[in-house]
Amino acid sequence: MKTNNLSIKDAFLLYTNHCKSSGRKTSSLKLNAYAESHLADYLEEKLGKRDVAVDSLDRFFLRAFLIHLREDQGLSDSTVQRVYDVLSAMFRFLTREELAKDNPLEKVAKPKRSPNPIKPLSTEQVQRLIDACDWQTFTGLRNVLVIALLFDTGVRATELCTIDNCDLDQAKYRILLRQTKSGQPRFAYFSQVVSHLLTRYLSARGTCDCSRLIVTQRGGPVDRHWLHSTVHRIGEKTGIPVHPHLLRHSCAVTSIRNGSDVSAVMRLLGHNNPRMTLHYAQLADTHVQEIHRRTSPADRLTVDDDLHLPPKSDHQDE
Repeated sequence: MKTNNLSIKDAFLLYTNHCKSSGRKTSSLKLNAYAESHLADYLEEKLGKRDVAVDSLDRFFLRAFLIHLREDQGLSDSTVQRVYDVLSAMFRFLTREELAKDNPLEKVAKPKRSPNPIKPLSTEQVQRLIDACDWQTFTGLRNVLVIALLFDTGVRATELCTIDNCDLDQAKYRILLRQTKSGQPRFAYFSQVVSHLLTRYLSARGTCDCSRLIVTQRGGPVDRHWLHSTVHRIGEKTGIPVHPHLLRHSCAVTSIRNGSDVSAVMRLLGHNNPRMTLHYAQLADTHVQEIHRRTSPADRLTVDDDLHLPPKSDHQDE
């Protein structure tokens, strides 16, 4: 295999095989595929083809790609960082194995996390998103279900797109998620409201050859890119900037504000590390001031009349 002819597709294959032989976790291998898919999509959008020679990618193209992930695809800063890490590790491997001339990411700074906190959507904003959908059409009803499922269950985009009909258990108000980020199946739980939407949606969908729960108008499967585009389009109708992962954030924060404990939310979202869940708890705490203003114990006291104030002392505190 000549160095100057090595394609991106072959490069990812070689690097993934290296990761497998090194005993990397399944989640690491999935991240490789995730980065490769996004890069292929970007290549197709900019160059009209999904595969090019490795040495044709320079630092300027890769910088633009990382910006595209954050600003156009709406990926979180941490996700963009992970994509950068995959590409950086792959190029180091390629140069070490003399499969690439150099590492173009050496001069590309790793994206930093934005200091701006996550701003979850309120229940009222989610209601506006739902109200923007046309309930009288199949696509409108499906989009309502998509918004409601993301907000109610907190599932990730890929998890939602890969739900099969056989994994839906309406009697127990739960969905078995098989393709999760951790590689470990888990249950997602939904409410009676979502159960009602599911019944209406399944009735409107009727017989369908596709085994997936969420399908296109023609009955085909959907992917995370379709989901991002659909949710973004609904948000544009209402003037609410939104993407699927923001609804996941909103699910977590709203659940905590409504009384759920951190450990339950951690299990609901499928977090292996409690750090992100605790971050959601901190976001939920910003709601405490608003609640305190409505429920303050001292607001029930009367201090306008001097008779209710403590007597003044002639002596200073010692």
